[in-house]
Amino acid sequence: MQTRIFHENMLKYNHIISKGDLPMNRKKRTYLTAIFLAAVVPLTGILSGLPEASASASSLSVIEHINTANNNGLIRSKYVDENGNEVTIASPKSTRNTRSGLSLPDTYDSREQGAVTPIRDQGVTGSCWAFAAIKALESDSILQNLSALAGTDYSESHLVWYTYDPLSDNTDPLYGDYFSSQTTDTGGYYNLGGNAYYASYILADWRGAVSEDKAPFSADTNQTLRKMIRSMSSKPDTLRTESEVHLKNMDFYDPSDISGIKEAVMEHGSVDVSVYFDPSNMYHTSTVTSAYESTHDSEDANHCVTIIGWDDSFNTFSENAPASGAWLIANSYGENYKYSTDGYYWLSYYDSSLCEICTFEAEASDKYDTNFQYDGIGWGDLYLDTEDISFANVFTNDTDFPRSIGAAGFYTASDNQPYKVEIYRKLTGSTPDSGTRIDKCTTYGTVEHSGYHTITLSDSIAVAAGETFSVVVTFYAEDGNTVYVPIEGASDPFGSRYSSKSGQSYVYSEGKWMDNTSSKLGNNRRNMNNVCLKALASTITDAEYEEQEESLSSASATPIPESPTATPAALDSSETTSPAPTFTPTASDSSGATSPSPVSTSTPRISAVPAPSSTAATRVTVSPSLTPAVSPSPVRSSSVKNVLIVVKKKKVTLQKGKSKKIPIRVTPVDNFHALTFRSKNKKIATINKNGKIKAKKKGTTRIIVNIPNGTKISIKVIVKKTKKK
Repeated sequence: MQTRIFHENMLKYNHIISKGDLPMNRKKRTYLTAIFLAAVVPLTGILSGLPEASASASSLSVIEHINTANNNGLIRSKYVDENGNEVTIASPKSTRNTRSGLSLPDTYDSREQGAVTPIRDQGVTGSCWAFAAIKALESDSILQNLSALAGTDYSESHLVWYTYDPLSDNTDPLYGDYFSSQTTDTGGYYNLGGNAYYASYILADWRGAVSEDKAPFSADTNQTLRKMIRSMSSKPDTLRTESEVHLKNMDFYDPSDISGIKEAVMEHGSVDVSVYFDPSNMYHTSTVTSAYESTHDSEDANHCVTIIGWDDSFNTFSENAPASGAWLIANSYGENYKYSTDGYYWLSYYDSSLCEICTFEAEASDKYDTNFQYDGIGWGDLYLDTEDISFANVFTNDTDFPRSIGAAGFYTASDNQPYKVEIYRKLTGSTPDSGTRIDKCTTYGTVEHSGYHTITLSDSIAVAAGETFSVVVTFYAEDGNTVYVPIEGASDPFGSRYSSKSGQSYVYSEGKWMDNTSSKLGNNRRNMNNVCLKALASTITDAEYEEQEESLSSASATPIPESPTATPAALDSSETTSPAPTFTPTASDSSGATSPSPVSTSTPRISAVPAPSSTAATRVTVSPSLTPAVSPSPVRSSSVKNVLIVVKKKKVTLQKGKSKKIPIRVTPVDNFHALTFRSKNKKIATINKNGKIKAKKKGTTRIIVNIPNGTKISIKVIVKKTKKK
């Protein structure tokens, strides 16, 4: 039985359909729907909407997080493997370059752009993490014209309180997901600490941000702090789901990416950053305050602040920094804090403790009114593999109104992560692909930064009241990188709790869908709870739903075949790579996500949310109503193109230092970019995305051509010594 709970919301009709913890400091496709190989390599096959099963056993495993002691309001954590050994999450540094036309001046101050709200005071609390995140969100809201500087003041108290305050209503979809709320500190939740990750989890759940007057922050003394706690304790629970703005994206930056951080400051106004803060090490005069830390690293970070500008020539520090250059920092200790200049100070570009640098990008809270989700407190653990990973959530629109699904929300733990998003409607079985795949919604892209991302679909799709649907996301492994899929994880001894139900979340492993409540990794079966994946939607009228249905019926929605269709045979049995398509974008949203043009050219009209007779917002329990299991079957896409791939040579010989285009011909030539390439030994030869092979040193290797249907071509490369002249 599905339960509907109505919450009063004085701002918006935000329907949150929902059902977890924190990570560590981290550094981090034209879509061919059918390919027929001819000439040297004949093959007939289909491009499946499902991942290809590897011939070898899955290497899918889990790394778990462990909280460390919090200092001064900042929580730190690390990841460990199943043997308790610490694991570092690493990925290639972002290849982000300065955008064309964007000038980076020697000095910059967001205050001059009217993008910085006044200095706040966290008082006697350990809530620096909330003040930094809120200020970053405020600045972005101003620059996006979502609010004016004079009227922008979001509540830090609301963020802190609803990060830790657990739901008491066991019928609420988010019931059972909560951070530890056990504390003996007189400051209650306000001294438990947090970080940028915590802030993103809560804001992505649509718990805020609200205006300051809804939940005022007052903690100048312990007495005022206790008064604030009593006030928040008496607030109606409906306050937790009110929002002036929603979180759209949160992107992390490497501390060494100085140009990228500068761009982020110019684009968003303020950038959240964690540092080691020790006033005794600061340089301070009546006009200048600065800091440079060389003995403490990111593991010692104990404070959150925001970057609002920079000065490339600044070099006035208590000790000699490696070079000139400093960030202009907004602190949260009030304008009169003695180790500041009106609440601000300078921090060296090269401070050794800089970490967790991120932006908070806002979105109008009426952009979408429905958030289908299960991850109440974000992600704690990670599935990881060196192969592609697909994961999915199954949702039911348990409301009285149809919804139009327009976006997906998910987290990434590494930079430059390629992805695919698919929507399946009207599920009939016990797997997320047991329905109709809506081809026009399929969206490809690459997320440039780790963090949280709202991915706008290629086209929206309506789901009826009571309809069960799924969101399926594939993370592609490229160049041998590890793929990380954020999951809630298991409840831990530090107090974080996660809850899930069978039939909600799945991951694709060893050629089949695996329910997360009974994950089988090796010989161990465990409950990893939900994957962190959301579907964002808008309420539409019955008439608009019928209009979309008519449009869809004339387009190319494709049902699952009743019986499995044979998958293509591999060209080289020694290679079992999964499909990893790339694509040339035709459109881009502000998150950096790109997607191909939709199959259907019709764009359904989505009206404003129909106003229910009540002033209440709807929160709906998601409980799938699926019939017995059916076997997964490949999906045949309707947008079929015949592509001829001719292998002109199976062997290439090059001298060291020379380059040559890979000897294949693709017809039509425009579809060449649907292929991806990798070298089995990059020390001998490399290949770029355009198919150019470069000889590096003497030896023999192979270039693997990946085709989006899972097939591949293997070409031998022999590198010889450079001829002496």
